[in-house]
Amino acid sequence: MNPRRLLLNTLALVFIASMLLAGYWSICFAWADYQFSRQTPESVATAARMIPNRASYWAGLSMALSDTNPGESLAALQRANALNPHESQYWIDLGLVKESRGDLKEAEKDLLKAAEVDRMYLPRWSLANFYFRQGNKDEFWRWAHKAMEMAYGDPSPLFNLCWEMTQDAQRIERELNIERPEIRIQYLSFLLGQNHPEAIAPAALRAASAATPEAGTILLAACERLLKDQRVDDAVRVWTRVQTPKPSTAFTITNSDFATPPISTGFDWRLVDFDGIAVSREELSPGLRLSFSGKQREDCEPLWQLAPVKAGTSYRLRIQFEAEGIPKGSGLQWRVHNAYGDALIAETDGQELQFTAPRDCRLIRLALRYRRAAGHRRIEGNVLLHRVTLTSVTPGD
Repeated sequence: MNPRRLLLNTLALVFIASMLLAGYWSICFAWADYQFSRQTPESVATAARMIPNRASYWAGLSMALSDTNPGESLAALQRANALNPHESQYWIDLGLVKESRGDLKEAEKDLLKAAEVDRMYLPRWSLANFYFRQGNKDEFWRWAHKAMEMAYGDPSPLFNLCWEMTQDAQRIERELNIERPEIRIQYLSFLLGQNHPEAIAPAALRAASAATPEAGTILLAACERLLKDQRVDDAVRVWTRVQTPKPSTAFTITNSDFATPPISTGFDWRLVDFDGIAVSREELSPGLRLSFSGKQREDCEPLWQLAPVKAGTSYRLRIQFEAEGIPKGSGLQWRVHNAYGDALIAETDGQELQFTAPRDCRLIRLALRYRRAAGHRRIEGNVLLHRVTLTSVTPGD
C-alpha cells in the first residue's frame, strides 16, 4: 500500500477513535450529571463511581449518606477533600463532623485549615461559631473580628452570635471594630430589633455620618424608637445630629415656619390623613394650608408635633395663622398634652397661649384639633399656618 495512503488511513482511524472516545466521555459525564441531579444516595454514588475524580460528587455523596451511614459519609467527604484541598467548604464540613464526634483538636485544625485556604467570610464565621460553642471567649472575639472585616450582605447572624456572648452592645461594636458606615447602619438596624434601648442612641450617633437614603430611614426609626421608650434626651441628641435642616439652637418647635415638607416622624410635624381635609404647602411664602370641606370628621387632629420641654418651666406658644371662612368658636383649637399619659395641659382657639410644663413632663404633644362645637355646622374653609413658636418665659413676662 502506498505509504502516504497508509498514513492518511491511520490518521483517520485515530481521529475516529478520538471522536468515539470523546463521545463516550460526553455521554458518561452527561449521565453522571443526571444521576447526581437526582440526589438519592444510590444515584449520587453512581455518579461518583462513574467520574471518581470529581470532588463535588463525593461531597454530594457525603451529604446524601450523612443521616443513614455516618461512616461512609465521612469517607466520602475525606475523598472530596483529598481531591480538592483548596475548597474551604470541605475543611469546614470535616471540622464540623469531627466536632460532633468529640474530636475537638482535629476539628479545630480542619477549621483553621479552611481559614488558611480561604480568607473570606465563611471560614472565619465558622471559627467564631466553633469557639463560641467551646466557650473560648478570646478566640471567639478574634475570629468574630476577622469575620466582620470580610462581612457582606446582612451581618445580623454575626451580631446575634455576639449578642449571645455578651449583652454589652458597645463592647460588641468595639470588639468588631465596626468602622464602615454601611455596617454601622446595619448594626443600628439590628439593635432596633433588640430590647435594649440604651444601646440605640450611642450607635445612632456613631452611624450619623452615613449619608445614604437607607441611613436616613434607619436613623429616623431610631429616633422614633427612643421617643416610644421615653428616652427624650437621647431622641433629641439623635435628631439634632441627623435632621436637615438643623433645628434652631433653642430647639422647641421643629420646622416652625413650615419651610420644608413635614416628614411625619421624629420631632417634625405629623400630618394625619382624614377624609374631607386637604393639606398643601404655600410656595410663594412659607406656610401650610389645611382646607376643610365640611365633610371631615366631627372630632379629629390633622396636625401635631412632639416637642421637648423642661419640667416646671413656663412657656409661651404663639401661632401665626389666617382663618378663611371659619368663624371663631366653631371648634378649631390648639391643644397641649403631656406626650406620655396624654393629660391635657392647656388649649386655645386664639393665637397665643401660656402654660407651665408639669413636674413629670419632658415631652409635649402640640396638636391642631377640630371638634365641632355645639350649635355649629362642620367648618368649611381654610386655615393658613405661617409660624408656630414655643419659647420659655420667666414669671412676670
